[in-house]
Amino acid sequence: MSEFTTDVREWRSPTMKEIRALISALGRRRLSVPQFQKEVLRVYREGNLWKQLRPWIGDCLTGRCDVILWREVMATRNFTLQLLYMAPNTAHPPHYHFNHVSTQLVMAGRMRAREYERLAPVTGDAVTLMPVYDGIHEVGDTMQTAEFHRNVHWFAALTEPTVFLNFNVHGLEQETFEPDVGQHKGRNTIDPTVGGNERHIIGHKIDMRKAEAKFAQRAIDDFPLIIPVKKNARPKRVSPRFRKRAT
Repeated sequence: MSEFTTDVREWRSPTMKEIRALISALGRRRLSVPQFQKEVLRVYREGNLWKQLRPWIGDCLTGRCDVILWREVMATRNFTLQLLYMAPNTAHPPHYHFNHVSTQLVMAGRMRAREYERLAPVTGDAVTLMPVYDGIHEVGDTMQTAEFHRNVHWFAALTEPTVFLNFNVHGLEQETFEPDVGQHKGRNTIDPTVGGNERHIIGHKIDMRKAEAKFAQRAIDDFPLIIPVKKNARPKRVSPRFRKRAT
C-alpha cells in the first residue's frame, strides 16, 4: 500500500489511542467515512493538541523538517499521523489520492489552499473537476479529504513557515473513483489550470517532476481559477484554545 515499510510509534497518548480506535471502527464498518471524519474532529477538539504536540511543532520549525508521530503499515492498509513542514512561499502541487481518507490541521503559520471535487473521468489521463474552496487556512483550520469528497487539493505556505498535522488512512474505502489497477498509493499530481469550460475544469494528470517544476515555487494566485467557486464554505475548525469536556 505504501513505499513505507517501517512502523513508527512515537506519540503514545490517550489521543493516539482514540485515533487508533476510530481507524478500527472504520475498518470494521462501524463508522461510515463521514462519521469517521466527524469523530476525528471531535478527538482533535478534545485533545489539547497544541499543548501535546508543542515540542514536535518546535522541532519542525527549528529543523525545517517533517516529524512522523505514528505510522502503521499492514498488507492492505496503512495510516500515518505526521507533522509536515512547509517553507515560506512553497507549495504542494495540486494532487489527488487513491483510497485515501485524510484530515489536515494547520498548527502554525497560514496556508493558501484550493480544493476540488472530482466529477467524472474523461480519459485515463484526465478528469472533470469542480472547485469547491479557494482561500486561506489559518491556525486551527482543517481540510478533510476522502475518495468521493474534495479529493483534489493544492496548498502552499504564505510568507511564514507553516506546520500542519496530517492524518491519513489508506485502504479502507469500500468503493473507489477509479479501479484499483496500477494505482499509485501516494500523491498523484494533476494540473487543473489548463482546460475547461463554464461548467467544469478538465484536470490533466502529470508526473511529479513536471508538477514540482510548474507549481512548487509559485504562488497559487499566479494561476487564475478557470471557473469560480460557487459557494466558498469556511473550513471546519479546531480551536487552539483548549476547553475541557463538560462532565
